[in-house]
Amino acid sequence: MQKLNELAALCKAAVHLEINGHKRIYQTVQEYLFEEDDPIPDDVRAEMIKRDSVVHLQFYPNTPVGFYVVWHYDIEIAAQRAIDIINGNKK
Repeated sequence: MQKLNELAALCKAAVHLEINGHKRIYQTVQEYLFEEDDPIPDDVRAEMIKRDSVVHLQFYPNTPVGFYVVWHYDIEIAAQRAIDIINGNKK
């Protein structure tokens, strides 16, 4: 939870977190991810399927228009990756 709070503090606009959205529409992880255009590394995708766990983190670091998306199977890792993206963009 600490990483999510840190991410929220870094963003000037919204942070959206959805966990296991595939379950609310009765899809498997494979079916759910098939509909997504965002690139997901093969190893992360495989682990998401194995664990039946989908973390979708969308965040707006600078404006309510521009955003990034992180897909993962672990909330804390997803939040850290988002923080890394923001810190990388500040350089």
